[in-house]
Amino acid sequence: MKPINLAGHELEHPVMIGAGTCKTVSDLEQALRTPASAVVIGSITRDSRTGNSGDVYHDGGHFSLNSLGLPNPGLEYWRINLRYYVEGYDGKNPDRKPILASVVGFNPEEYGMMTRLLVMQKASGIEINLGCPNLWGEEGQKPIPSFRPDMVRAILTSVGSEIGFDHCIGVKLSPFSDPDQLKVVARTIADFVDLIKFVTVSNTFPNAYATHLDGTRCISFEGSSGLAGMAGRAMKPVALGQIQQLRSILPAPIQLIGVGGISSGQDVLDYLRAGATAVQVVTDYLNRRKASMDEILIEYVQLTEQPEPQAPA
Repeated sequence: MKPINLAGHELEHPVMIGAGTCKTVSDLEQALRTPASAVVIGSITRDSRTGNSGDVYHDGGHFSLNSLGLPNPGLEYWRINLRYYVEGYDGKNPDRKPILASVVGFNPEEYGMMTRLLVMQKASGIEINLGCPNLWGEEGQKPIPSFRPDMVRAILTSVGSEIGFDHCIGVKLSPFSDPDQLKVVARTIADFVDLIKFVTVSNTFPNAYATHLDGTRCISFEGSSGLAGMAGRAMKPVALGQIQQLRSILPAPIQLIGVGGISSGQDVLDYLRAGATAVQVVTDYLNRRKASMDEILIEYVQLTEQPEPQAPA
């Protein structure tokens, strides 16, 4: 396999494990034992969160719904544990795979503070999650920063003021159905070309809904209206469209990471051809763990390293 360079990190190949799969050090150790070239932990919030309680995940076959509500042990947990894995202390992470951290703040200052602390703990990179649709409060669903250029600018300004520009920093966006809105947000990110090294697309599609055969909601918990983020196979053409559009708008130095519906080597190749430098596997890894990564990479190698057909004599 040909190695790739992602924001200064040499990766053995372009297939990573994405955020949402590694919440604890046990999850991380399991991910590091797969052939993935890099792992994204989190998303991490400042304080620990139990997440939403109830029916928060539904596997619909060709799609999945989730409204987990960002369950995670919090920033302090990873501040204590992360460095051991990044630097390979005591035999941890013997292959020295890059470990990126996905962060979610509830104001721009939190994003900046968390980014600074995780960079200090030697995180290989930070993925600023601007697209989680599954946060609910007394007033209903909280705003999704991806769709608010003013919030995007404020968050990136805060991050830049905390750490400077010489780090592997990226953002993860929600999928846009309005191409003009996508252009506005992309151009906002482009204003931070010295800070932002990559853009990951896409997060789950917001506000999806499904019912069981008896009419009851698939997603149900206190305060919920049944809405959730959609992921899985159905997301692949949506996310490919985001990659294709963003590659034509963003400056060349900003790389793209594709995520959404990847479960085969052909899926990986499709994302790379659309303009991605690397991909992240989430739903398929959650469902099949190491077998997912093994099978995706075997097929990817078969597709990319088969000999060129010989011209007839």
